[in-house]
Amino acid sequence: MLRIKFIAFTVASLLFSLCGFAGQTVASDSIAPISPAPAATANIPAVINSSAEVAQTIINGLEDILIPLVAIISPFLVGFLTILFVLKYQLSKKKAKYAVVTKALEMGKDLPAEFFKEESKKKRSPLEASLVLIAVGLGMIVLGWIVEAIFYGVGAICIFIGIAKFIAWKIEIKKDTDSFNPTVNE
Repeated sequence: MLRIKFIAFTVASLLFSLCGFAGQTVASDSIAPISPAPAATANIPAVINSSAEVAQTIINGLEDILIPLVAIISPFLVGFLTILFVLKYQLSKKKAKYAVVTKALEMGKDLPAEFFKEESKKKRSPLEASLVLIAVGLGMIVLGWIVEAIFYGVGAICIFIGIAKFIAWKIEIKKDTDSFNPTVNE
């Protein structure tokens, strides 16, 4: 219920701001409207003659609102749609697999054991991850050198993370080797 109220409030506020009412106040009978300063009225047309002029003023007002609105919303929309399409693809793969299992059961056939094994992702070694980070860091530093931007700091951070992962990998390898080759003290 709270989500519905939030969505309704968001839609109403967007419509309210798109219509251009966000900065205006409604004057009641008891309060006299404030007249604008003479300098401010010089830019306002006295009478709008045609519907084309009305449409043009509405479009100009919408441009001032829609461009920032689209610029703010579009990155979140792209991320949301990307996640949505990935999840939809995974769901369609599972449905296809279940359809094959159902069809095999209906026909009374056995499926091979490999069919039920999950696809394992290739796990990157810590050495590979550290080398990739060092390479990305070096690339960022070169990019910062070429375009004279602030990529130096980002590149240095990537390099130091890569070096730290490399050192951790070296320590793990040394521990593993020591545990397999214990020295016997006599």
